[in-house]
Amino acid sequence: MLFINTNYRNVENKYEIQGNVALISLLNKKGSNLTGKIDVDDIEKVKRMRTWFAEWHKDFNSYLLQNGDSEYLMFYIY
Repeated sequence: MLFINTNYRNVENKYEIQGNVALISLLNKKGSNLTGKIDVDDIEKVKRMRTWFAEWHKDFNSYLLQNGDSEYLMFYIY
């Protein structure tokens, strides 16, 4: 049986380290791939908190990162 994961909340994040910044690749509910920046010192902490996805928050006029445990991070998406 072939299973294709199309739920943006379950797609594994990818990380790329560039100096003292880590780029995190994640999806929003439309399936668009977004990239955010986090401090490289925080990468292990962020990875331990499961998969992250982006949801638009109109009050902040920006995306918030959320994981399955309803924990949030706010950071810049470019």
